[in-house]
Amino acid sequence: MEVFLTIYLLSGIIKAYLIFYNINPSYDITLLSGILALLVYFSQELYTNNGIIHVSNKRNYVIFSFMLFWLWMFISLIYTQSPEYSMEKTILFGTNIIPVFLISVKRDFNISLFLKSFFVVTLSLTVLYVPILFFYQTIGVENYESVNALYLILGISLGVCAVFLTTKEKDLFGKKVDRISSILSFFLLIMLGARGPLLFAVFCVLFPCLFKRKIHIKTKLEKKTITNILFFSLPFLLLIVILLCRYESFFEVFFERSFGRLSQLIDGFFGNSDMGESANARITHFESSLNILRNPSNFLFGLGIGSYGIVTSGSDGRLYPHNFILEIWTELGLIGVLLFFLFLSKTLYISKKQSHTYVTSALVIYTLLNLLKSSSLVDIRLFIAIWCMYWCNTNCMAKEKM
Repeated sequence: MEVFLTIYLLSGIIKAYLIFYNINPSYDITLLSGILALLVYFSQELYTNNGIIHVSNKRNYVIFSFMLFWLWMFISLIYTQSPEYSMEKTILFGTNIIPVFLISVKRDFNISLFLKSFFVVTLSLTVLYVPILFFYQTIGVENYESVNALYLILGISLGVCAVFLTTKEKDLFGKKVDRISSILSFFLLIMLGARGPLLFAVFCVLFPCLFKRKIHIKTKLEKKTITNILFFSLPFLLLIVILLCRYESFFEVFFERSFGRLSQLIDGFFGNSDMGESANARITHFESSLNILRNPSNFLFGLGIGSYGIVTSGSDGRLYPHNFILEIWTELGLIGVLLFFLFLSKTLYISKKQSHTYVTSALVIYTLLNLLKSSSLVDIRLFIAIWCMYWCNTNCMAKEKM
């Protein structure tokens, strides 16, 4: 089930590749993988527990708070200004109930297996994207529009891998492989040029160390530990240096793009120039959102689900402020914001006394930072899954302790 859940969470990337290679399956991968994950779960429950589903009261509260937010979304359909996209967005958001349900009720959800499969699939999809991006930067690629945004989506997923591999309390693949995998994740993040995920991942890994605060990461390293890290990491770093020298022109394309985007962001931050097209667009969305919220009715109730696009651009389609708080506030009002934070606070309340073996506080912070910069409400399946796994205090859930 954990493998099917991984495919479900990364299905948007897989669909982009299918479009790029002109493959049109007769079924939707997101829907299929979600159904398969549910079928595997129910078959396991039927075999092991005679079909009886056990859910603790605290976890019931989380599911209830999620459904309450979704219900308000349906209510907003009454006054929404979006005649078509509103219903589509409401239904698509509802698919987020799959990770909430599966991770909440499965008695032995295997976080270790999920994270292993998530890293392997993310790494494979990134390796597949690298040559596409290279040829696009050098000679151009037909149909590139279908995978244009993948650098950011893959960057977010790689950031998840980099943070959990660095901050986890327990080894996943083994100490040596975990260290190499963490370095590889950061290296690929730099190659993709996904500025936000890279900066957020570095921040979430280094911040606890800089301020000597423990967010489930060991900040005091013994001499033996440092020696081991250097001994096993340096050969891998040496291999990277050799590859960089051997294929200099190949990597030069990526690093010029990546460091160019970073320097543009830094220069724009200090007012020397603009911060790039994507950053400028986010500033425009921020200003548009504030204009919408100046209306008292919009402030409290919002425009209605899916209305942001048609109000700001005249197009009834997928358009959002690239900030989940502003997206909820402009479309569902202050009521929607409070309901969503009720759901989020329930997950954090359940987790506050747990010892987080794999999914740490640093990873939760990473997801929240990304939501403040990117992703629409219909694309937060991965983040919701991480919040739900944050409930778990070991590799498998212990319902009686929760």
